Amino acid sequence: MEIHRLSQEGGAALRAEAEAALTAAEVAAVKVAGPPAPGGVQALAAAKESNRRVAVVSNNSAECVREYLAIKASEERSMPWSGVRSFGPTS
Repeated sequence: MEIHRLSQEGGAALRAEAEAALTAAEVAAVKVAGPPAPGGVQALAAAKESNRRVAVVSNNSAECVREYLAIKASEERSMPWSGVRSFGPTS
């Protein structure tokens, strides 16, 4: 968070560069991430079965979340999602 705060002082170009570097680091870290939270897969399956929509809220980037879901879906065919749409932060 300190990097985000300090990059604000450097202007738009520095802020964009810092954000890109942090996002790349998050996406790289996904490759060694652990399993989904207990009950997560079951909750997604129940939502899918009942035609409900699911929102994933994270303090990580949308790219990181998409990569995590893609990796976990390829590891375990029973993962109940078929696609991920993302919406950027509102602030």
